[in-house]
Formats: sequence, structure tokens, C-alpha cells
Amino acid sequence: MIDGSGLVPAYARQPIQFVRGEGARLWDVEGVEYLDLQTGLAVNSVGHAHPAVVAAITEQAARLIHVGNLFHTAPAAALALRLAASSLGGRVHFANSGTEANEAALKMARKAKRGGDVVSVHRGFHGRTYGSLSATPQEAKQAPFAPLVPGFFSVAPTVEALTAAIGDETAAVILEPIQGESGVYVLEDDVLRAAREACDRHGAALIFDEVQVGLGRTGTLWAYEHSGVVPDLLTVAKALGGGLPIGAVITNERFAEGFEPGDHGSTFAGGPVPCSAALAVLDIVGDPALLARVRDAGERIRHVLAELPAVIEVRGRGFMLAAELDPSRAEPATELVGRALREERLVLNATGPSTLRLLPPLDHHRRRARRRPRPAHASPRPPREPMTDDQLLQPHEPAASYLARPDQVGRVCLLYSGGLDTSVMLKWIQDEYNAEVVALTINLGQPGEDYDVVREKALRLGAIDSRVIDARDEFANEYIVPAIKANANYGLNYPLFTALGRPLIAKLAVQVARETGCDTIAHGCTGKGNDQVRIDGTVATLAPELKIIAPVRDWKMGREEEIA
Repeated sequence: MIDGSGLVPAYARQPIQFVRGEGARLWDVEGVEYLDLQTGLAVNSVGHAHPAVVAAITEQAARLIHVGNLFHTAPAAALALRLAASSLGGRVHFANSGTEANEAALKMARKAKRGGDVVSVHRGFHGRTYGSLSATPQEAKQAPFAPLVPGFFSVAPTVEALTAAIGDETAAVILEPIQGESGVYVLEDDVLRAAREACDRHGAALIFDEVQVGLGRTGTLWAYEHSGVVPDLLTVAKALGGGLPIGAVITNERFAEGFEPGDHGSTFAGGPVPCSAALAVLDIVGDPALLARVRDAGERIRHVLAELPAVIEVRGRGFMLAAELDPSRAEPATELVGRALREERLVLNATGPSTLRLLPPLDHHRRRARRRPRPAHASPRPPREPMTDDQLLQPHEPAASYLARPDQVGRVCLLYSGGLDTSVMLKWIQDEYNAEVVALTINLGQPGEDYDVVREKALRLGAIDSRVIDARDEFANEYIVPAIKANANYGLNYPLFTALGRPLIAKLAVQVARETGCDTIAHGCTGKGNDQVRIDGTVATLAPELKIIAPVRDWKMGREEEIA
């Protein structure tokens, strides 16, 4: 175990050292695998080491890591526009964390109404810096650091209490649509509406703290969409950077010029690397199909939790859930979390003595999420032994590629032609691997193809996404023309360009796989195996982290032989 004696003891850490993560899984220093249902407190919402996020970070870090806020960078500018367009339509001020985002929002509101009060509600949590802490009415967190910032008041989260508390002297009301840190309490829609109406009457700013609950966690991109109540300022962090520290205040038009130069700032906020990661995260969590799955799966998980012994209440929405345990249980939730970690290899979180909080990754692998719990008396699982190369090369039951086992696959990018072979493959992958399929069709100039029909067919067969890329110009200019100019041949004087389509297709498949969060690429190339080699070799070179499914793989097969 690592020596943590040099760290200030500000955290109650579990005695586990994690060294690697992938999707919903973590591995400790001894190679033991865990299922992560806590995601670093809602930070790793797209899972660990998502290929699109990793690619965005590494590509940007190789170009430019930091210049500070005295200059522009393209990632920050692009991210600001996307965040504003997806929500309140104003502008964005970047921070490094959720508490910093809330500090900035509170300063904007107070600048707009000098000396005004700030109203929050009981059970709220908005951060640990002084302004945010002053808006967090929890005695245990506030008392050691008193006196706090004056002018902050908290009331019960009810229509009557909020309406009475908000007046002409109020600068801001700050609320979490779902109160996460205190145990996942959903604020009722009429409470949010009452706050909006009172703020409008008295000229106060309504701030929604979506640091934990935003970015798809409830099954909509922003949690306020469930109620239809729109705030003036929206704060976001945690999941935004895919694991890198970044926060933001998103404004409406009223507060779009809430700060002037010198009012507020940060050395690192809005750096190009975390902003690049955030752009990749938005691509993932903004997918309507993913958000629908979060809503549907969240409801299923609620029902499963409600049926567990000792669970007396389930709260939350989407993938932000809490199970309230019978308080008469001898084992408090905090100890249950430790036992689940040791015995079941489950990473959970307790927000109090009787409350378990679940924050699973949104882009989870369905096979992992459906793992059946083991009996509480069962002994801990030993670490799974990895398969050797020789074992991987042997035939498998059920038969699949030698490069991908069913327990490794969660989402597959299938090179899809619309024909019988790849249509059968699409259903086979869903059934054999229990995996999601992203269908990809490449137009290299094949005559007689209706790509709209191909795309719709893939979706009808169950693909979660179906994409068509027109690569005719690239194929002609970058592959065919150079090969013809060089009079390049291979084999029995075949023109070389006839063999170059597969590497281009594989290259585009790698790009789409990373964009859509796929961990595997599948193709249906058969023939003598030449096309298999071209695709497999290109994928292995460009993206060695991706697995491959190719169900037909017989190196001795002749071209004239029928494939049963």
C-alpha cells in the first residue's frame, strides 16, 4: 500500500490504491478488478479512459497546454459557445471546480445588486470556499470556519418558506435541482417555480447549481429541463472535464456582461487541455440516445434497489440515485460501503449513516451493469487471470474473433454495408456480445448504393447510431491518384489502389469509434483473408487499444469456396 503519511488527513480514504480504469471498471495495484458505481463523485460520467476524451487530451497536450487568460485559445472559445447554446444562451465564465463556479455566480449576482442577500435552502451543498460554504447550511461544515460571509440565509425547501424569504433586498437564490451531497433529494417542481417567480418579482438572480446533477446525469443534458424552470445563472463542473478539473458559470443574456476585466479571474481556468476534454464529453453526453438510456436504465435500477432487503426508500432521477436503508440496521451505510469494496469489488458511496448513493457512469457497458450480485457470505473473488496470446488464438465457444471476448465488449463500431452479411453481424453482435452497435458505412464510390436506405436499415436492426461518411474525394486524391502515378502494383500485377480502400475504411472506423465511445471494431471481410489483414493491421497500428470482431477467419479459404 502506498505511503500517504505526507498528505494532510482531510479525507477518509479507503485502503485501496487504484492504478487503472476503463469504462465502468477499476483495477487496484494488485490487479483486482472493481465495478465503479461512484465515478469519482460524478466526475467520470463517461467512464474511465474514454477513447474520445483520451484522444482529445493527448492531441491538445501535444500542441499547447497553457497560456493563461490574457490570450485566446480555440478550445475555450468553442466550449463557451457550445455550453451557452445548449442551455441559457448567454456567455460563459470558466473556473477550475464547482465551488469556484459557484463563487463566480454569487459574485455576479451581488455585483448586479450591490449588498444584496443570498438565499439557499436546507440540505444544500455548494462548496467549501468561503462564499460557497456560506451558502451551505450544514453546521458541521460551517462551524470550524466561522465567521462566514455575511448576508447569507437559508430556509426550508418549500414554496412558503422561499416565497417569504425572497424580497427586494435579495441578490440571489441558489438551489440544486437535486441535492446530491446531502442524500439525493429532488426539489419539487413547484418549489423551483416559486423561486423563479419570486426572483422575477424582486429582481434577484436565480442560480441553479448543477455541478453534480448536470451534463446528462438525470437523463437530460441539464437537470432544469425536467421542470422547465430556467435559471439566470447555471453552474457546472465535475463531469465536464471527463476527469480533468474544470468548472463554468453559464449566463443568460441579462448576465452576459456580468464581469468586467479585473472583477474576477483564475490562472488556470479555461485552459486548452481541459476545454478540449470537455468538448469531447459534450459530444458523448449530448447524444439523445444515451440520455434516453440513462432515463430508462435509471428507472430499472430504482425498481431493483426498492426490492432489496433493508431499503426503505429510493430517491433520485436517472443515474443519480440514493437508497435509504432501515436505520435500525446494525451496520451503518459507511461500513457497508467498505464491505462492498472488500468483498464484492463494488465502489459505492455513503452520504450519511443510512444513505447509499449511486453515481454510475452514463456511458456504461451493459454487460457490466447487469452483473448479478454475489451472496453476502461468499468469499472475495480472486483476480481474473488474463488470457495468453496462445489461448486467444484458439477457437472459442461461442465462436467469435480471436481478438475480442464477450466479457470485454460494450460498444462496437460495425463496418456496415447494408447487405445480408453485415446485417446478420449486427444482430449477432447484439445477441452474442450483449453490446451496443454503432453502424458505419463508407462511400468510396460504389455504384448503385442508396446510403439513406442503408442507414435506416441499420437503425431498424437496433444500431444505436448509424453513420455514413462520403470518402470519395479522399480515396481518389490521396490513394488512387498517387498509386496510378507510381504505376504501383501488387501480387499478380493487380493495381495497388484496389487494395487501398480497406486501410482508409479502417482509419475512418477508428475515428468514429473514438468519437462514439466504442471499444471494439467489427467487420465482415471474408475472401482469402487479405482484406481482413488490411483492416486488422490498420486498426492495430492506429488504435491498439481497440478490440476487433471478425467472425469469419480461415486463412486457407479459397476465393471460390462457399462460406457456410
